[in-house]
Amino acid sequence: CMMCDTVFTQKPLLYTHFDTHLAKQKVHVFKCPDCTKLYAQKGSMMEHIKV
Repeated sequence: CMMCDTVFTQKPLLYTHFDTHLAKQKVHVFKCPDCTKLYAQKGSMMEHIKV
């Protein structure tokens, strides 16, 4: 995990864990459903998904 350095052997476990960090944040962010990249704007995330 890039936020707390916890190590996971499977990506789905990392993604589930990472969601707990997002839930704790007061700022609204958009997380790519395929990776852990975060975006401040939904449009930026959608452009990333297209690639």
